[in-house]
Formats: sequence, structure tokens, C-alpha cells
Amino acid sequence: MTSKITEISYGTTLAALAVAGGCQIFNSSRLSKLKNIACGIVAAGTMFTALSAALTTTSNTYTPQRTTALESPTTALTTHSATPAFREASWSKDPFLCRIKTSQGANITAAMQSLEALVPTNVWSLQKGMWDCPPFCNKSIEQIAALSMRAYIDGHLTIDQLSKINLYLTCKQKNKDVGIHHLISPNTEMALQNRALLQEAFGEFFDPDDFDTLITKLDPSENCEFFTVKYPLLTKAETHANFTQGLIDFFNLGMHILDFPIGMIPNREEKSITVCVIPPQLWRKMLAARFGNQAVEIKPVLGYRPIEKLSNFNERIIGVPSPFLPLPSTIHDVVSVDGIGFYSHDLVYHSYVESANPHREFWTQLALSIRDNSQIEDNKLIFQTLVDRNFPLYGNPRLLMSHNPHMNQPTISELFWYSLPFLESHSPELKNWRIPIMSAILKLAEEGKLPKGVSVDTIVECVRNEPLNAVCSLKPWFTIFLGMQKPN
Repeated sequence: MTSKITEISYGTTLAALAVAGGCQIFNSSRLSKLKNIACGIVAAGTMFTALSAALTTTSNTYTPQRTTALESPTTALTTHSATPAFREASWSKDPFLCRIKTSQGANITAAMQSLEALVPTNVWSLQKGMWDCPPFCNKSIEQIAALSMRAYIDGHLTIDQLSKINLYLTCKQKNKDVGIHHLISPNTEMALQNRALLQEAFGEFFDPDDFDTLITKLDPSENCEFFTVKYPLLTKAETHANFTQGLIDFFNLGMHILDFPIGMIPNREEKSITVCVIPPQLWRKMLAARFGNQAVEIKPVLGYRPIEKLSNFNERIIGVPSPFLPLPSTIHDVVSVDGIGFYSHDLVYHSYVESANPHREFWTQLALSIRDNSQIEDNKLIFQTLVDRNFPLYGNPRLLMSHNPHMNQPTISELFWYSLPFLESHSPELKNWRIPIMSAILKLAEEGKLPKGVSVDTIVECVRNEPLNAVCSLKPWFTIFLGMQKPN
């Protein structure tokens, strides 16, 4: 009898989930009442399911599996058990959880063990991102984070799904009114509005054709969506004042100082910045639409690490925020951050610059050659600076043109050589490292390992065309380069 009631409860609850999901995708105010009713049924069904499951004496076999796609309602039912065995996480061995320290892992484990068993409706909502349904509508942010982590460890969520949930929860911590924007929806008008919003936020860095290509790459079954949150917009003077005190946030820094306003829309009347928070799955498709095979591979990892191993030139580690994990106070000791700021710095800024950089393999080889030369003073520090490959000129050539107005659409060779003085302007210690860096470049040049289209002749040409008192000058590096050349 109890089993029959449970099946009825399952069916009713999952049907209500489907109705709520449809209403969410349509995102229409006319359907909000129906969506609220459906979500109420889901909440009641979840409670009743848990109660009836507790009363049953039948013991089901619980077999955790790592999913590679969204679970169906049927699969969610078959993996449910009244008292599933809790599977301990091996934090250091899991590629997504490897940054979690033992003490943090113990706290997360305690939070997960304090929860009731994962019921099918929770699993289904977590997989599908049903933001208006349980557990999202009736649990605290910490409880949802714990449920999501447990679902991941027990094999019900992929890394991308857990990343998206953590991003949503981080947005909720910042602003309760999180914008949720579907790029594919039966509501065509709403989908077009969301696409236009995405294009406005990234229009300086993506061509219109890139967005057309992106839409063709989207799969409706993947629930392609992104979030928006708002930040206060500072004036340029306020930004510079905060920057000198190490208090500037990542988004105003991008608007006023770095000239890299990617993924954000300023509203000067409201004095706000609308920030687009892009889940990893969607960002991969955006990079592929823009850069094709040159796009860097992004690797989401939960949490942060002060120094990251970046020797794989085709990969970029992306720190995903979590309510469980503390944040570093600043980026590069000057930019104050929250979870969204740090994620955007890693994902939107670095992976875009990396994907735009056709010479990233060479910069990695250069950094490694210096690191492995113990005779070079500060070789490890030079390595860490170069291997980060923070060369925004590739991602935004206008930066070089703004410093050297005589240039008209810099060539790939000019972008290569001027990356050094431009990086020096942000990392002044490079001034002390010019000799070992140029020496290493010259050695690679002698071995014929400079990138295609880059040679000693092209650096001579760059300097010959450079006007006096250029803001971003290659001449100091060229002088060292000349002094190191061997006579014929």
C-alpha cells in the first residue's frame, strides 16, 4: 500500500515539476500563478514522498553513478532509496574538488550528513536547474549547496551542472533578484531579448557572426542559460582612487582602467553595471564560436589557489565559487573580489585572452625554459609571471593603439613584441628581468623556435616605427636585445 502511494506521489510531483519547468522556460507573467501552484505541489509531493519512503520497509539497492547527461525522471526514481549509503568524498582525487582542504572537507561532509536522503524531485530539480522549485525555493543557500555537493558525490550531477548551481547560489548571495536568461525557449520573443542582452554585453569582443554561430551550436536539451546581477557603477575618478587603495572591484576596473569591459553593461543613469555570469558549458560554446580550434580548454575547479600550475598552454583552470569555501581578499593584491568577480576574472577575462593568443605555446615554452635554468636569479618568479600569459593585447588590440596612436590595426608580430612592455606596465618587476627574458627569447630564436611570422627583423621594424616618448615603448627591451646579439 505504502509503495503504491509513493508511486502516485512520485508521478504527481514529477508532473508538477514538468509544468513548473515549462512555465520557467516560457518565463511569462501570465504563467506565474500556474508555476507557483505547480511548485507548491512539488514541495508537498517531496514531503509526502519522503514520509512514505520512511514508512516503507522495503530496502532498495543504491548504486551511485557519475552522470554524463541530464537524468530523466525515470532514472531519478530508480536511483532513489529511503536510506542511501553516504559515500565519502575523496577531495584530493576528484578533479573538481581537489582544492578543498581537509578541514573544509570535514565541514562539508558534516553539512551533507545532516541532510535527509536525496529524493528524486530534488535530484531532478538540481539537474535541470529548476530555480523556482524545491530545493531552491524552500532551502537555505547553505542547504542547497550541501544537497548539490551530495548529489555530485553520489553521481547525480556533472561538473558543469554543479558549477552552474554554485554560480546561481553565489549570485543569490550577491543579489536576491538574480536574472535568469534562456537562449533557447518556446517563447521566441523572450529568447531573442536574452540573445540581444548577451550580444550587448560581449559585443566589443564578439562579432555578430559569432553570435549566429553560437546559436547553431546550442542544444535545447542542455538548458542554455546565463545569469545577471548588478553592481554599482563608479566614476573614473572614484575607480582610480579605489585602485590606489587596493579597493577597486573587478568590474569597475575593467570599465575604467583596463579598458576590458567584457560581459558587462553599464547604465550611467542608474549608476549600475549589469554583469553577465556565464556557466562553463555556455562559455565553451561561445569561445568555440569566436575562436574555433584555437579556443582554450577551460577546466572548472571548485575554490581557489594563490598559485596555479599553468604549464598546459591549451588549458585554463577556472575557479568556481562556493558558499562552502572562503574567498581570497584580492586578485593580484590590488583588486577586491567576491565570488562573481573572481570567477569572471578567471573565466571571462583570462580564458578569452588565452583563446585570442595564437602564441600561447611559445610563451609557455619560454617560461619553462627560464624556470628550468637555475642560474637565472628569480627564475621561479619570472616563470610564474610569464606562464600566467596575461597578454590582453591579443584579446583587445585597441589597447596597443590607445598607447601608440601611430599604429593602425597592429600586426600579429607587433602584438607579440609589445606584449612584453605592456605586461611590464602591470608587473613592474619585469623591468629587472628584461635581460634573462630577452636572453631566453634570443636562444629560442637561434633554435628557430620563434612563432610563425615573428623574427628578429620584426622587432627591428617595430622599434623603427615607434615614435619618441611612446607610452608603451619597446625600445628598452630592444636595446637589451641588440646588446645580446652575436656578431656575424
